[in-house]
Amino acid sequence: MAMASLVPEYLRTPELVFEVKSRGEEPAENVKNLRVQLRKLMSTEQSWKSTFDCANEFKECVVRVEELSGELSAETIIFSVLFL
Repeated sequence: MAMASLVPEYLRTPELVFEVKSRGEEPAENVKNLRVQLRKLMSTEQSWKSTFDCANEFKECVVRVEELSGELSAETIIFSVLFL
């Protein structure tokens, strides 16, 4: 199964930080630099070093799922199927 390619411009700050940390690097200080940093690391495989904080990443995932669940409704799904 092919991996989806990452597009740094579509990622939010927590997602960028996750991707950079998972490649064993210390994240840059702002979103613009995070995107530049991730572009340079795109060919680097995720290393999952021991410094990776799984508990914190899980919390970030829960927050994002809750945000997305608030954006999804029958109306938005029907609209996207019919008009997009």
